[in-house]
Amino acid sequence: MQSQVTHETRLECTRHFFARRGNPQNRFRVIHVAGTAGKGSTASLIAHMLHAQGYSAGLITSPFVTTTLEDVWINGKLCDPNIFIRVANDILDDVEKMNDTEIPSYSETLYAIGVECCAQAGVEWLVTEVGCGGKFDYTNIFSQPTTCVLTPIGLDHMNILGNTVPEIAAHKAGIIHTGCTVFSAQQSEDVRAVFDHEAALYGLTVHYIAPSQENNSDMPGAHQSHNSALACAVVESLGVSLQAQQLGMQRAFLPARCEVMQRNPLVIIDGAHSVIKMRALAEYVSTLTYNRLFVIYSAKYSKDPLENLTPLLSKISTLWCTEFHLPGFSSHSTEEMKYAIAQRASSLEIIEEKNPLAALHSALARANANDCILVTGSLYMAGIVREHYYPEKTIVLQQSLKPAVG
Repeated sequence: MQSQVTHETRLECTRHFFARRGNPQNRFRVIHVAGTAGKGSTASLIAHMLHAQGYSAGLITSPFVTTTLEDVWINGKLCDPNIFIRVANDILDDVEKMNDTEIPSYSETLYAIGVECCAQAGVEWLVTEVGCGGKFDYTNIFSQPTTCVLTPIGLDHMNILGNTVPEIAAHKAGIIHTGCTVFSAQQSEDVRAVFDHEAALYGLTVHYIAPSQENNSDMPGAHQSHNSALACAVVESLGVSLQAQQLGMQRAFLPARCEVMQRNPLVIIDGAHSVIKMRALAEYVSTLTYNRLFVIYSAKYSKDPLENLTPLLSKISTLWCTEFHLPGFSSHSTEEMKYAIAQRASSLEIIEEKNPLAALHSALARANANDCILVTGSLYMAGIVREHYYPEKTIVLQQSLKPAVG
């Protein structure tokens, strides 16, 4: 009970902060997306479809892979870095005038920057992804979102959201508000019961969307059939044409999601960091043709390194355990990961290499042209390796998630 009060108080501080900024979040028609897996992809698909229809559309996602600019997409491009810096400086100047009890967190501040950048750009439709959970998340500041979208639910962030899927689902359902239309991917019966109950409190009905028979988007992975079907149902309810839906599906992209970085050997980066995401990744890997699978892996200290890797474990020829250390975020040590994984896979060759780029070079040196190197386990570690292919400076200057290089 105490943790709920703490979360609730934190959200009230966020709302107070946005009120201090003039409530920029009230200038949009809002589509709010929550879930365990697929929320970033679904949000991206929706935003690109709206933009293809001719609307001024903004997209705010998290976390970024390489640069903070990735969090804010406006009308087909990442936010102009000069505008981002100007808005950030203005907000930080305001934060310095606040009392210690009022000061927003890093995530809340970054979200405020994104919202104000979209407001200044004249965005009509804002598609925003939940940071963690939903009910007490810093993004849950919209009193009347137009549409609430719920992607597949599974176990994740259990230290914050609860130890069971229904507990986690209750947090996700917290984005439902009076007057919105609610769409959901297909869910288990226990999750449906939670969602239906929450919607009924507001006199609403949840529209459950079955996955497409095939993935109609350009984002790889069979799991994208869930995301694309859900996104299409959402925008169809808003009058977006079939042509705009198809164009949006062609343009939508998120980095480090089954992303091919090079061929011969094939190098793929995917930031899967939960069991449900790793299952989807394992399904995608099963569709590939390769000789040996080399995996470069790291798990955040709050994750179970063995549990997260289990869906892939039987496919791996050699495993490199590596580390990342960022402000507020660190991985398990290579020793901890190797010990945990070896309990299940004692015959698997496991190499400890603390530096992710050194692990990549080691795998490349071993690989033949028909092998596959998969970098996974953490978006933070994926970002370190992705910058080897797409430098941050190039992303920023071109305002593109996938800039031209070379």
